[in-house]
Amino acid sequence: MATDASPRAPITQGSSGSLHKRALELLWLATCLSALGRGGLHFSKDQPYWSLFWSEELIGAPLALVGLSWSAYVESPLVEGLLSAMVSCFGVLYLLCAALLARETALIIKTGELPSARPLLRWSLWGLFALQLLYVSCDWLSHSLYLPIWFEQSAQLSLPWLCLAVGFKSLQPSAHSSAIGLHLERAPITVTRLAISCTFLGHGAFALGIYPVPQDYVIMVMRTLSCEEQTALSLLWWAGALDVLTALAVWTPRSKLRVRWAALAYMLVWGTITALGRVVGHWGLGTISQTLWHWIPELMLRLPHALIPWWLLTLEGGVRPSARWRAYLGASAMKREEER
Repeated sequence: MATDASPRAPITQGSSGSLHKRALELLWLATCLSALGRGGLHFSKDQPYWSLFWSEELIGAPLALVGLSWSAYVESPLVEGLLSAMVSCFGVLYLLCAALLARETALIIKTGELPSARPLLRWSLWGLFALQLLYVSCDWLSHSLYLPIWFEQSAQLSLPWLCLAVGFKSLQPSAHSSAIGLHLERAPITVTRLAISCTFLGHGAFALGIYPVPQDYVIMVMRTLSCEEQTALSLLWWAGALDVLTALAVWTPRSKLRVRWAALAYMLVWGTITALGRVVGHWGLGTISQTLWHWIPELMLRLPHALIPWWLLTLEGGVRPSARWRAYLGASAMKREEER
């Protein structure tokens, strides 16, 4: 029987290795949920691609090159049908990426081993990044080119790259790593911290009213807390202020590491609450199936905003397993080694 030329690499064991194992599980899970949520939204809600498709400034010139007038383009049922099919294809591609990532995540959790850098998996991650980049560009266009759109989507954009950067090898640098090598090991963590801080800065810019407060933010708070609109706006302002404060606090020096841990813990809790709020805040607006169909993808899309801070907390030492759990992990690792 032929063997796999690229076996799955074992994750570094020990107490430090167990933290890295948990971190990699969180990273792959967050990337999977991001792809699954975005893919589901392609079939449950309108998508921002139409701001590109119906933009005469951007599409008019390419149409003229092929001899098609703008009026013929916008009035053609065939064109609209083809564009709708294209949007559905984007959703299918997201879901295919999510299925592949779900398989890898399950294998990491089950076997405690990293996936090999197979071409299919690597190209799927690059494809997911390209799809996310297209989506965010269209979303930015549909929101009047508001800069915070790029900020609040930075965590989603960073996830495929992070899997490519650290998902195929142990996060534990080797004993022979050079100073440059150790620096490069820290680079993905720095990128992750930048991505999640930008995400919270973007959310804060909208919640503070620096840019127009999204109406769905207000409705979600009003329905969840049963309050008036002005109260909801006040609560959003304070939430936005905390978002900005914690986004800055994650950059505190290591001499004040507990401040960084507190900021990441807030992000973890607040990211979970806002993700669940998508379902809770819209519960009762339709049938149960309608609510779940429309808002479970939103829940899955936003859970990475909690999982990424959890990942950073794990790597920074802010989350440590108990002595009993460390002993269990060590025993499990020894058993796997004996089986191999």
